[in-house]
Amino acid sequence: MSNLKDQLRSHYQSKSMDGSSVDRLLSRGRQASATRPGQSWLRVAAVLLLLAATAWTGNLYLQNRRDDLATLPHPVKLVGEVKCAACILHQQFQCERVLETMEGGKSVVYRLELNEVNQAFRGNTCQRSYKMVALGNAHRTKGVLFLTPEKLLEVQRE
Repeated sequence: MSNLKDQLRSHYQSKSMDGSSVDRLLSRGRQASATRPGQSWLRVAAVLLLLAATAWTGNLYLQNRRDDLATLPHPVKLVGEVKCAACILHQQFQCERVLETMEGGKSVVYRLELNEVNQAFRGNTCQRSYKMVALGNAHRTKGVLFLTPEKLLEVQRE
């Protein structure tokens, strides 16, 4: 190692540098790992930023995990109106039966999945809505509520 230093010292001295500046130049590599005065706050800020980013991504993961668990099918009994999502609600381009319910003063729309129970209902939902009681399994997929009806019972209008 001293042989390399001697070679570098002779090289830099030939370029008209004095010995002290050559020693400073050669010792810079060791000082680079030490904290320079006035820059310790940068390391603290970098560590805090890294911790904040880790906490944020962890929170996003847990939030997505909670949403995944909330999407599992669960049995429900819903009272609302069955109507066409395209013709009456103007929410879609194709006709599809939906069940519109009121929950907490807000309108909540469940898409009725196409099964035997849904096909057995012969009402024309494109022209009018039907007050119904629906029994089935509700689940959420990509933010959309779905209902797989097991029974659709029409409530008689008075």
